[in-house]
Amino acid sequence: MRSKPVAAWLMNLDITKSQSRPCVLGDSPHPKAQLETLKYQLDFPLRFGYVEDARAPYQAFLAW
Repeated sequence: MRSKPVAAWLMNLDITKSQSRPCVLGDSPHPKAQLETLKYQLDFPLRFGYVEDARAPYQAFLAW
């Protein structure tokens, strides 16, 4: 007994194959990658007091 390729199963179930990411609000890979890069810098603080304190390192990173 041989199994069918995934593409054949999708065609049998009338499902269109797609390579795109699911459309979710707030799901943007570029800002997420930038944030991960920023978080692993040695001088990135663990906690912030105010919103302005959180924005300052990110704005400096983007300027860099």
